[in-house]
Amino acid sequence: MTKITTGEKLPAYLARLKFDPRKWYTLDIKEGKVGEGTDPQNRIFHKLLNEAWISGVFSDESIITMKLRIKLVYGRAGKKIEIDGSPYMIIQSWGDFTKDQRSDCINGLISEMMELGAVGPTIDSIIREWVVLRE
Repeated sequence: MTKITTGEKLPAYLARLKFDPRKWYTLDIKEGKVGEGTDPQNRIFHKLLNEAWISGVFSDESIITMKLRIKLVYGRAGKKIEIDGSPYMIIQSWGDFTKDQRSDCINGLISEMMELGAVGPTIDSIIREWVVLRE
């Protein structure tokens, strides 16, 4: 975990933010191999996410918190930091995900949708599109 205390110069990716422990933050963290995800993966993920939210079977507060949870759980995109002794979780930007991270998020979201009963012709069509893309 990165620890930051008052008076210490913040890393560039944190310098302009005012932190509130009750909110989620999305930051660009450029570390290692990033940005390898494809446009088709991007389209499929966001179409699935929208359809999953519309289905009404998810208990997340909003589509934004749902997206952040999926990215954190399946994409392993969280970075823990500490500022003045308070912990924060920073979620990596979707644009910086690798192909594998994006695939894991899509597969995880599909699994949750099937488990919770989010079904329908539009969802089936998007899943078929994903199956074809993976082949």
